[in-house]
Amino acid sequence: MNNQKKTTIYDIAKEAGVSASTVSRVINHPSSVSDVLREKVNSAMERMNFDLEMSKHKNYVKSGIILLIYPVTDSWFVAQYADLLRTYAKKDNRMIVLLALPDKTHAKQAFEEAVAVYRPIGIYALMCAKYDFLEKTDVGVPIIYLCDVPENSKYPTLDYDTKDVMQKGIIHLKNRGCKNIVYLCQPLDLSYTDKQLDTVIDALRSNKLYTATNIITLTDTTKESVREAASGILSRKYLPDAVFCSNDFLAVYFMKLAMEAGISVPVDMLVMGVGNTELSKYSIPSLTTFSFSLENITYSAYQLLNESIQDHKIPPKHMLLSDAELILRESTSRMQDHETEKELPTDYTEAVSHLFSSIFRRRK
Repeated sequence: MNNQKKTTIYDIAKEAGVSASTVSRVINHPSSVSDVLREKVNSAMERMNFDLEMSKHKNYVKSGIILLIYPVTDSWFVAQYADLLRTYAKKDNRMIVLLALPDKTHAKQAFEEAVAVYRPIGIYALMCAKYDFLEKTDVGVPIIYLCDVPENSKYPTLDYDTKDVMQKGIIHLKNRGCKNIVYLCQPLDLSYTDKQLDTVIDALRSNKLYTATNIITLTDTTKESVREAASGILSRKYLPDAVFCSNDFLAVYFMKLAMEAGISVPVDMLVMGVGNTELSKYSIPSLTTFSFSLENITYSAYQLLNESIQDHKIPPKHMLLSDAELILRESTSRMQDHETEKELPTDYTEAVSHLFSSIFRRRK
């Protein structure tokens, strides 16, 4: 019994004549190791009475590491989630480690290697619905899906109600007098585009505004792709009344391109985004957008992870958050929405009096 407790993967590696990392892969991801090496390591563990399950559990619990995985193509907003999760984890002496997953061909290998190296106590899968290997693997620790989650997942999920956002956005633009609304979104190969497209098409149809030319998708995430899509929109014989962009970065860049083409926002068309990033506040004009409570979803995610760590057998919870807030700014305000300037009096005496009154009020 005492010998069993003292045995480490380094002892097993020496006995089997392999590296410690190979032993780690056999323990955590046996499918990634050849049959020959796996047999050598398993035989060594059997000879040394090594308790595989006990070792795996102890290693994970001791690490205190929580792995946050996400597609490399969706990395632009990950830092906001990571910072908040780090705040909660720090109180429990835990650490958040980020892993950007490459394309689907190499993502599984990158994931398995990270799990073998860090031995996390839990995993957040942010925008990872497209990685189907996660549903087929069992790493022995809880996985929590965040934003863009697979349907009927065996793991707990948390997501925003995108249907609510799209419906509110279309209604806002419709109330502004917009009848021809274009939705400009990310490429179809990004994880959450399909879901956004379905919800925005439903919103357009329910408001009797949908046509085939309403939807424009980028070919990729480069500026050239955005410029090409924007050129197609801005060169139309009849400009759309509004362009609803799937995120703030896309919306702000579109407004820049519109300005370069001599088209004024919001005079000639309205523009709206999603995300309420810092960029949206200081763009010219400032951008109307949707704000999500990152604190709400990240806190709920951390609580859910703690529950799953304490009891691996609890049924997975699937939570949908409806807390998006429409932030009204200049990019969807018509000229008549602004307070019109008062006409200055034509009489000289009244004009002087008006001037000094204005100066006096400013000094007060």
